[in-house]
Amino acid sequence: NRIYNLLINSLIKINDSFNPLIITNILELKYLEYLGVMPNLSGCSICGSKSVITLSSDKGGYLCSKCRSNEPIVSNKAIKLLDEKMNELGYKKVRGEEDVKNSISRR
Repeated sequence: NRIYNLLINSLIKINDSFNPLIITNILELKYLEYLGVMPNLSGCSICGSKSVITLSSDKGGYLCSKCRSNEPIVSNKAIKLLDEKMNELGYKKVRGEEDVKNSISRR
């Protein structure tokens, strides 16, 4: 039932003129959270630093320059955009907070 509601509420957001690609990405993150494998978006997934420069699925979330190995660097603009879009959908601030709150299901 919860997964169905996430899907329906995401479709409603798309219908309300939210960017479909961003909503789809957020929905995928919500599914990961539901499955218990949500990436760490509160800081570097290795050391906890708030100065992140990339995102790694292998290492479980954001990475800082010290913990990054060969992952491509993501622009600060892209990281800020992810933070802003998550906030627009009702999540707590992505970086700087310990948890990410459920918003899509709270429509």
